[in-house]
Amino acid sequence: RFPDYNNQIFLDYHERLIKALGARYGRSPDIDHVDIGSIGCWGEWNTACCQGVERQCQQYFPTEDVQIAITDWYLKYFPKVPLVMLHGGRLRYAVEHGAGWRGDCFGDYGYFSRNWNHMEHAYLPVLQDPVIAAAWTRGPVQFEVCGVMQDWYDKGFDLDRILQQGLDWHISVLNGKSSPVPAPWRTKVEEFLKKVGYRLVLREFQHPADTRAGTRLTIQSEWENVGVAPIYRSWPLAFRLRSGSDAIAAQWTSLTDLKQWLPGARYRIEEDLHLPDAISAGTYHIDVAILNEDRSAALINLAIAGKRPDRWYSISTITIQI
Repeated sequence: RFPDYNNQIFLDYHERLIKALGARYGRSPDIDHVDIGSIGCWGEWNTACCQGVERQCQQYFPTEDVQIAITDWYLKYFPKVPLVMLHGGRLRYAVEHGAGWRGDCFGDYGYFSRNWNHMEHAYLPVLQDPVIAAAWTRGPVQFEVCGVMQDWYDKGFDLDRILQQGLDWHISVLNGKSSPVPAPWRTKVEEFLKKVGYRLVLREFQHPADTRAGTRLTIQSEWENVGVAPIYRSWPLAFRLRSGSDAIAAQWTSLTDLKQWLPGARYRIEEDLHLPDAISAGTYHIDVAILNEDRSAALINLAIAGKRPDRWYSISTITIQI
């Protein structure tokens, strides 16, 4: 049964539900993103399930004001989790407030019809709006495959064309519906996954060969994001000194905002790190990592060599003198 989204009693309960979900998950570091999707058939902002009762569904579908109100509830109750909205919703409004977007039939170049498909006739028109086209710079782009990849293979779809279009649209998340990748396509899909979202490479790392305890250590580094999208969470970049016995002698977090590291540019940063007065003389390893939001552990894999079991990367060494 299609609910009356404009009924005030229904709306009160609708907000209570979103509020309760937000109280539990709205600040969770374990949630990658949340879909603004509790409107319409399958929560996908349409009336496609209303065969035989189309008029009733259209009557009950939320007005523009109600759609915006429901969107505002997600923005309010999920303040720390990235949001996305399907292309059929009040997408421009959501994007203007920091959300990304998603498509629910990625790869459709003729899945249902020879004359109409999602890739060219649903997504491209939406992306003519420059605000929506730039949504990926602040919020993730997520796609759900049309059918499953085996269907693409059976129908003779052009995999290269599909995957490249996803990269051109700055995809960060692909929902493959827990289905196997056809064996002949596995290598191409694995290469595609290396480019999805962010992929951070440390290009240069400079520092003095030696220094003294209690002084400032200046580190210069240059980074490049070779993926197709930025990071969307507040994960800090960190450095540490590690002794030959793996004891941590000092650790610092950078003020650099990694969410600003878009693909296609290099980012050079300089850190002035204060060395503890009590640090012992000797040679130390310099490690780098991207930490989780509470800074308790390294979280992110970098596209460089030197990863240790704790996900820190050994970059260089320095000699400390007293």
